[in-house]
Amino acid sequence: MLYKIKALFLSSFFLLSINSAFSRNIEVAVQLCKFYNLQQGPYVETYISVDGSTLVWTKNPSGKMQSSIDISIIFAKGDSIFNFNNYTLLSPEIEETEKNKPTFFDIKRYFLPSNNYTLELTINDFNKKENTFSAKQNYSLEFNSTESKFSSIEFLRSYGNSTENKITVKNGHDLIPFMGDFFGMKINELSFYGELYNTNESIGKQEKFIVNYSIENYETKQRLDNFSVFKKMETNAVVPFLQVFDITTLPSGNYNLILEAKNKSNEVFASTKIFFQRSLPLKLVSEDFSSNLSLENTFVEKFSKDTLIDLIRCLRPISDRLEVDFARNVIDSKEEDKMKLFLYQFWVKRDKNNPKKPYDFYMKEVLTADQIFGTKILRGFQTDRGRVYLQYGKPDVRDQHENDSGVYPYEIWQYYKLNNRTNRRFIFYNPELATNRWILLHSDAIGETRDDRWQLKLEKLQKNRSDLQRNLDTERGIDFFGNRINENFSTPR
Repeated sequence: MLYKIKALFLSSFFLLSINSAFSRNIEVAVQLCKFYNLQQGPYVETYISVDGSTLVWTKNPSGKMQSSIDISIIFAKGDSIFNFNNYTLLSPEIEETEKNKPTFFDIKRYFLPSNNYTLELTINDFNKKENTFSAKQNYSLEFNSTESKFSSIEFLRSYGNSTENKITVKNGHDLIPFMGDFFGMKINELSFYGELYNTNESIGKQEKFIVNYSIENYETKQRLDNFSVFKKMETNAVVPFLQVFDITTLPSGNYNLILEAKNKSNEVFASTKIFFQRSLPLKLVSEDFSSNLSLENTFVEKFSKDTLIDLIRCLRPISDRLEVDFARNVIDSKEEDKMKLFLYQFWVKRDKNNPKKPYDFYMKEVLTADQIFGTKILRGFQTDRGRVYLQYGKPDVRDQHENDSGVYPYEIWQYYKLNNRTNRRFIFYNPELATNRWILLHSDAIGETRDDRWQLKLEKLQKNRSDLQRNLDTERGIDFFGNRINENFSTPR
């Protein structure tokens, strides 16, 4: 049985959503953080959170309802396994009458020498064995005993002081991780923990230095004046820190949290950054607009209700999560004034001085997407190829294969640079053949659909084969004559 797997890779965080034809989605969040122990060396902490409402629950011997997942994690290099674990993670027990299924959480620690590894992860629902996720990901762990370097930055859900000997305690702090990098409207604090190593080796013993914490806009790289602080510290083998930013007024958007360690000469000798996303409710009347704002003589003034609905819907490919929700609400309101104000504010956010300029450019791209990727029933922006085109722009390479033997028509898009990452690829295929609706099958871009068995899905013959005839652990399809899928994906032309 093949599964549709969606994975969200965000730095050291990814969200797994496993979906089969016979079950609902299973949601498992996995996060990895790197640290260094003076006695035992580098280690990786894994944080796994499971949404209990997406699992199958059964009655255990004590008469309570319980669910569980089987987890296998391997850190390998070539044929050598450096650390591994196979275990079952149990949910809390609940009464049979309890409707709300709790989310449950687990932390594990793996000591490893500094090296580049292949991380292999397998997760399945113990009570529904066919609901299985498996993935491989390159993972680098680089620490030594002399270089000043930051650990991973660990976002926190809660924290406190503790001297207990338990896995959540580091340097006198009891730390409960925050899973993910999305901070919604109900979260007003950005709290995080980290460690800085070997400052006594790099700049001397008992020397003073400062660590600057700041937030920058992810797209523009501009630092925010109201979100920057520094702290004086003294060198040591391990310098722990716990910092909190009040983000009550931080607008919706994509950001980087930046940490910089500076010596007495104000020179940066160690730095790191981590991405996060903020969602704060948009107000129809915001700081930039008064309640009597006039849209007279603006480009939205004469749009009809139907046109406004259409224009707002086609913004989805370039909208953040909050804008998507807000767009849905203003359309449901059926109030033209709200729609006009939302549309105008959307483009003012992109260009305050001339909002019509990005609007005109984007609408030309929407028409292009309609012409190239639209179908008889879907507009271009509603298709997978159209959405990717509008969100990321025209690909640097578009490698089309409509007649390769043994496989459905497919095409590979390559972006030389995408969101500060290089060489990101998307593979689309057309299993319907008679339509222009191509489906995004797999991508190695952050936040996109990932399916490590995508080659199997390209095979035209796989529908006619019994699941028993194939090894579900394989990630490669059969090599048909004239079919060079792997080579095409690696080096699209």
